[in-house]
Amino acid sequence: MHKYIVHLALFLVAFIWAANYSIAKEIMPNYIRPYGLVTIRIIIATCVFAVIHFFASNEKVEWKDHFILFTCSMFGIAINTLLFFKGLSLSPPISAALIMTTTPVIVLIIAAISLNESITVRKLIGIISAGGGVIYLIFRVSVRFHCDPGKHRISP
Repeated sequence: MHKYIVHLALFLVAFIWAANYSIAKEIMPNYIRPYGLVTIRIIIATCVFAVIHFFASNEKVEWKDHFILFTCSMFGIAINTLLFFKGLSLSPPISAALIMTTTPVIVLIIAAISLNESITVRKLIGIISAGGGVIYLIFRVSVRFHCDPGKHRISP
């Protein structure tokens, strides 16, 4: 049973991450600006994690680590998310999703250069297949979603 819950949780995370592009793009130009959306997300996430930490954690963070945690949270979460949503507000959701697929490739290249991480055949096949899919979607297929009441279809 535990195995199915884990898979369900992973599916839910992937679904929410995938829906993030379209939902954010839909609400940003009309209802809220990118900076406001990022602020709301960070405040909600901070509150949720504070509650979880308060009730479910016994760990104490040393005062010397607070500056490091603050710096990492600003660059890893706040600035990253802010730049992502600003870019998303200026481009179609599919373009943002395709650009984000390059993240594992960039991480692998940086790890190979700075940490001497080996690029195995399996990793190379993954990079080539992901890159091929991105190139195919960018240059060969124009995906449009049509939503008519009672009719839902995806047409290339």
